[in-house]
Amino acid sequence: MRTRAIALLGVVLVALMAAPQFTAAPGGIGSAGDQGCSCHGGASADTSVVVVGLPDTYNASETYTFTVTVVNDVMEIYDDGGDDWNGRAGGFRILVSHGSVTAVPETLSQTMDGGLTHTDEANTVRSWTFEWTAPAADDLNVEMTVYGNAVNGGAGSGGDMWNQANLAISGINAGVTAPSASALIIFLTSIGLAAGLIFVGVLWVFYRNSPDTFTMERFWGFLKP
Repeated sequence: MRTRAIALLGVVLVALMAAPQFTAAPGGIGSAGDQGCSCHGGASADTSVVVVGLPDTYNASETYTFTVTVVNDVMEIYDDGGDDWNGRAGGFRILVSHGSVTAVPETLSQTMDGGLTHTDEANTVRSWTFEWTAPAADDLNVEMTVYGNAVNGGAGSGGDMWNQANLAISGINAGVTAPSASALIIFLTSIGLAAGLIFVGVLWVFYRNSPDTFTMERFWGFLKP
């Protein structure tokens, strides 16, 4: 009897330890979300992460305001929004290779494991405003990944649906290269240089054979068939 009680207690403890993996993350998500909100299953085609306001190219150290909206038109709100609905609607995690991102206001976001994620306050909506401050160098290629989770307001992760948006922003001087010559010009230039070297080589040999009597007229005569 005692052994059975100990075994039952062990099962309960394991379940409590595993519980966070199967519940929503109203207080934000860390590196566990770097490959998506895996505790909510795979990415859902019914959820779209819409990012508006970021440029295609950036200026050094400039700050850009943008919005992230998680759209899901098919999700059923838990308990139809009744007494058992906890009021949670969505969450996010943003990873950026260069520069810094913060929510507006800042109380809606927090830095966790090298990424930006929501706070409890931000968990009640599905649209947020952010500011991205570009890096001081304007020759970089910036990659940003935005994960967005549409939450149905239940106690667990069942019924929640997430997806992601991948963005690329280049500095105004990223990838700038000097104008290159066409292949034909390079080919003709190579032939000209080779012919010039051969001519100089023959001229030098002719001169070395009889330097005292060398003249260009004799040299041209030598070249004639």
